[in-house]
Amino acid sequence: MFHSYFNSQQQALIAISIFLIVVSFVFLLNKKNKYSLFFLTLSSIPFKYFVITLDPFLNIWDECFHALVAKHLADNPFKPVLYKIPLLLYDFKNWSGNYIWLHKQPLFLWQSALSIKIFGASEVAYRVPSLVLSVAIVPVIFRIGQLLSSSVVGYFASLLFIISFYVNSLTTGLYMSAENDLVFMIYILASCWAYLEYKKSEKNYWIYLIAIFACFAVLTKWIVGLVIYSAWFTNVIFELYKDRNQIKKVLLPFLKSFLACILIIIPWYIYTFIR
Repeated sequence: MFHSYFNSQQQALIAISIFLIVVSFVFLLNKKNKYSLFFLTLSSIPFKYFVITLDPFLNIWDECFHALVAKHLADNPFKPVLYKIPLLLYDFKNWSGNYIWLHKQPLFLWQSALSIKIFGASEVAYRVPSLVLSVAIVPVIFRIGQLLSSSVVGYFASLLFIISFYVNSLTTGLYMSAENDLVFMIYILASCWAYLEYKKSEKNYWIYLIAIFACFAVLTKWIVGLVIYSAWFTNVIFELYKDRNQIKKVLLPFLKSFLACILIIIPWYIYTFIR
């Protein structure tokens, strides 16, 4: 008799996902990229739901701490605390046993707090933002591959992201940082996508989307979220080396975007410093 580790619901989710991937691949072979991308993105929904329901408990490092802070943020979004009432003495330098909790940046916790507010306090509710962002980033990865190489490269990059063991382990909180690292990675990818779209079209609204996504990355993990600006600034230097007369055209969009990003980021740190 055949025995499976997964229950019937989980097996059904996997089967639906595989079916949709096969459909997307058939459309890819027929060079119908829009339909291929649609079904590939659709396939990620049941699969990512399968992933976030794998562990019916919070993992010890670091998911349980993040989930507890998110639960408290659902009641008070501007006061991140580990324990609501510190009955015992605590060391504020001890991230796993303090009171006011600023060990991680707040955005990914706010996302989970909103989910908990909507769906109630549960492991799945805490992981829902990971599911939503993991699905939303699939067409973005496809587009990055398309811009850098071809639709085929974009398709397989997206597919590998969907089925990646490491990415899915982050989604379900198996490793340290877990959701924090996953959300951070997704926002950095989004900032890279916006930059590539700007280089292709040179439309100004992309520079502000770069700022927003970079800001989201910083407010998820920290300054490394600005990595897109290091790549952009390197490109600015090369452009000016080729033609110094382009300084306004090349440097001004970079400065506008970077300044916009800083202006969005800074209020949270002023607030935490004052409080």
